[in-house]
Amino acid sequence: PTFFELVAQEQLMDALRPALSFIVGAYAESCPPWLLPVLSRWEVVQNALCVWLEAYHLRHHGASFAEHFFGLRREPIAPPRLTPLEAMELARQGQKAPPLSRRQQLLSLVAVALLPWAQAAALARYRSA
Repeated sequence: PTFFELVAQEQLMDALRPALSFIVGAYAESCPPWLLPVLSRWEVVQNALCVWLEAYHLRHHGASFAEHFFGLRREPIAPPRLTPLEAMELARQGQKAPPLSRRQQLLSLVAVALLPWAQAAALARYRSA
């Protein structure tokens, strides 16, 4: 990947959150009354959707949403030894590396979705105090 792809990938989620919040804010003015409790807790709903989206992309594409959007992929740190048949199957599927292990997916999810959420929550609490 080029430097510009990496920078754009890092900034994609930072740009999507305010855009999605604006769309929901505009929709909230004319939404049905039963949707108001969900919209009043929008930050929690947005973070839950972000965690779900990142988990889905890590599980199915081996990359976060932004990485997959730009055609990047995560590779395991220590890939297991592959038999020739497994290597041929990976090549047939167009993959260069085996998929991430469950542990690597979980750690990636924490780094991509949960740590930024915790950082934003701590910053908001600090600013309100």
